[in-house]
Amino acid sequence: VRSFYAGESGKLILTAMLFALIFQDPKIDVVAVLTTYIAALTVFWFALLIRKY
Repeated sequence: VRSFYAGESGKLILTAMLFALIFQDPKIDVVAVLTTYIAALTVFWFALLIRKY
């Protein structure tokens, strides 16, 4: 269980660092990046729900 939480926290830290790096570029459309990220997470969770039932 401890390794699971370590992996999850590492993934969250890496995600936050990459978002911070991406948002340093003023040419990046923040809304498009966040919308795409949220859409990818939503598809993942819905796929898990569909597979469960």
